[in-house]
Amino acid sequence: MWLFLVIKVGAWSSRVIPLSVRYRMAAVIADFLWIIWASKRRNCIENLSVVLGKKATDSEVRRVARRAFHQFGKGIVDFLGFTNIDPDDPLLSSIPIDGWEHIEAGLKRGKGVILASAHFGSMDLGGITLANRVEGFYAVADVFYPPYVDRLIRRTRESKGYRLIPATSARRIIRTLQTNTLVGV
Repeated sequence: MWLFLVIKVGAWSSRVIPLSVRYRMAAVIADFLWIIWASKRRNCIENLSVVLGKKATDSEVRRVARRAFHQFGKGIVDFLGFTNIDPDDPLLSSIPIDGWEHIEAGLKRGKGVILASAHFGSMDLGGITLANRVEGFYAVADVFYPPYVDRLIRRTRESKGYRLIPATSARRIIRTLQTNTLVGV
């Protein structure tokens, strides 16, 4: 239940605390978690040592891992602020998407389209943008635990105009594509 309250308080605070202050607060919390959350710190360092091709003890690996904690904190801040975004904001509908004509051509074939894209920062703004462009946009998303947190996150995202498919449900992805929709992964 504490996580639910943190999310609700964070979403409320995103209306009254400036973004730059929220980012600074996230960095402080990330530094605190870096110190006390040894298992996540080790996982992050080990994963980044593979990505960077260096030993886990290398100072660059540790520096990048700590920055990853900070970026994750900023991502949480962005998600909490997402609750306040109006999906009908003209700014969102005017975001350019390079290659959109390929998505339209794929949908004209009648078999659905899978949009695979890397993203930096919040995927949620992309979800709103795509939902504004095409009827019935679905995004494949992680399932969060505990279940009440998953329901809260799912409701928040779906209130912005797009639907979610659990990343663990390949059958649902296929069924959704059979209805000629766009599915983002």
